[in-house]
Amino acid sequence: MPSPFKRTVWNKFEVALLMDVYQMVSKGKVVRKDAVSALSKRLRNRMIMNGIEISDKYRNENGIQLQMSALEYIITEGEKGISSPNKLFEDIVDMYANCHDEYEKILDEAFEMYPEPVEHTIYGNFPFNEEVTNLHEAQMIAPKRLSIFKKILSDKFSKGLRIKSPIDLNRFKELYIKVTGGPCDMSNEELSSVLKECGVESDGKLYVVDRMMPTELKDELKDYIDTCLSSGKGYVFYECLFHHFNDQLLDTQIANNNLLCTYLKFLYEDKVYFGPNYMALYNNVVVDVDKEVIAFMHNQWQLMDEDKVVETLSYLPENAVRNAFNHNQNVLISAGAGKRFHIDMFDISTEELSRISTAIDTYINEYQFMGSDELIKYVQQSVPEVINNNQDIPELGIRKALAVLLIDKFDFNKAVISRKGESLSAGEAMLAFAKCHEQYMLEEVKHLAQSLGTTVNYHLESLLKYSIRINETDFVAKHKVKWDVDAIDKILLEYIVRTKCFCPIRDITCFSAFPECNYPWTHRLLESYLLTESKMFKLYFNGSLGQSKVCGIVSLKKGLDISYMEMIAIILSRNDVWTNKTEALDVLVSEGCIANRKYAEIETAISEALKLRQNNNKKI
Repeated sequence: MPSPFKRTVWNKFEVALLMDVYQMVSKGKVVRKDAVSALSKRLRNRMIMNGIEISDKYRNENGIQLQMSALEYIITEGEKGISSPNKLFEDIVDMYANCHDEYEKILDEAFEMYPEPVEHTIYGNFPFNEEVTNLHEAQMIAPKRLSIFKKILSDKFSKGLRIKSPIDLNRFKELYIKVTGGPCDMSNEELSSVLKECGVESDGKLYVVDRMMPTELKDELKDYIDTCLSSGKGYVFYECLFHHFNDQLLDTQIANNNLLCTYLKFLYEDKVYFGPNYMALYNNVVVDVDKEVIAFMHNQWQLMDEDKVVETLSYLPENAVRNAFNHNQNVLISAGAGKRFHIDMFDISTEELSRISTAIDTYINEYQFMGSDELIKYVQQSVPEVINNNQDIPELGIRKALAVLLIDKFDFNKAVISRKGESLSAGEAMLAFAKCHEQYMLEEVKHLAQSLGTTVNYHLESLLKYSIRINETDFVAKHKVKWDVDAIDKILLEYIVRTKCFCPIRDITCFSAFPECNYPWTHRLLESYLLTESKMFKLYFNGSLGQSKVCGIVSLKKGLDISYMEMIAIILSRNDVWTNKTEALDVLVSEGCIANRKYAEIETAISEALKLRQNNNKKI
């Protein structure tokens, strides 16, 4: 992990000076040690002249020595020096070799921008320079100038100065002239370099450090961090800090986690290590939020609410805690209502688990799947000790725990339990139920659908693959009903012709004329016939079959080239008691075309019905 100490990136003028000094060393004009020492003083002197406070590490001799070795590695093509890839260094070396005039121009500017201290020079006679001649005066004036710089940054760039923006830099110069009455005689690049020493940079913006928050808040923040670091964890997340001090930070320049991190790096310098998401006492600290949350849940040994876990583990990022709480489902078992428990809390013996496994296997052999209700019912009746030993865990938690413990043998898809590798959806489970039962009641499939997390209406039509609904409450296996299809269709044809080729299913009431089929004729039985057996006719309906009402329109399968919507429009056009959308829907419900007052194409149907009514056209 990199050191947290605030670094200032080398600019092209500094690299040009480094190149010049290296060439002098390589030509034997100066001893390397002396050259390094002189360049260090020269670069540090620039900051001193501007009254900028610098640390002992800023451009010190060790740093210059390392940078010279990096430059030497590039110049000698790896024969000497230390490899440290740096695009700017490579560009300057290339410029020195191939565009020397351009290099000399940059070097001349560097001599002016970075004058040597009067007391030391490696270039022999020190050139006259008014700025250097009046160095003492400049050093006295510079702190005041620096203070002005900081005040302008703080007052006029409260949201940060874009350090690479010519617009922001030129605006800064204008503000400086307005404040001081004197010019800001620096190039944008030079000004940018000096401004960087006035504050900290975050996301391309510069901020004045000592004005980013009040001293009282800084001290409080530091005390809190120090307490956290010494608590045994040895780390602090920026997000958690920002959240903890959110109200107090509203009145400061620190508007996000990144900026807080930048400020902390300045505040703590090289005392701690900084990672992408947290600061730590040691560079080998690794925070695994999943492990932290799982260990916490294990230690609690009880059902825990998600929000309570987040509140207790406030030193960890909230989203990370919630993810760990909800995504480790093989360890942290859901008990419903946002609560979970550690799997180790579930008390069950190997013998009890084996008995449950055998029961599931037997049930699947007969019915293809086992529902969660059947599982819990079996446990309550045959292995009650599991319930007794886990009284704090609700039924959902018991089922979820069993799903984890038996994952190698069975697939648990919501409330459907099937063999491993044969996972069934809710719809497939409903079909399996119908296939395996000679007769059953609507209430049974409603209860099954509820336990599977679905609605029975969505499956009533698909159940007819194996079953026939003979009335409002009962279903029987298909082979129990004997249809005389030709005879039934003949009767329906006569009825449909009399009613102009289609009609609501409820209008068909001549059941005494229908042939025997083992069960009394009802609208439900007719509904099943139309959906499964009829050669000539089809039942058109809106969305899904009604659970408590038989609805739909009976029409020919072939020969009548109109849509369900057009049938609806024709039926509306034949009825003149409606005048608006609500009344039109009421008519369709009363006629038995739709089950409730919802129809997606009602506006289109009304428009078509009005056209038919206006034209007095009763044709189909």
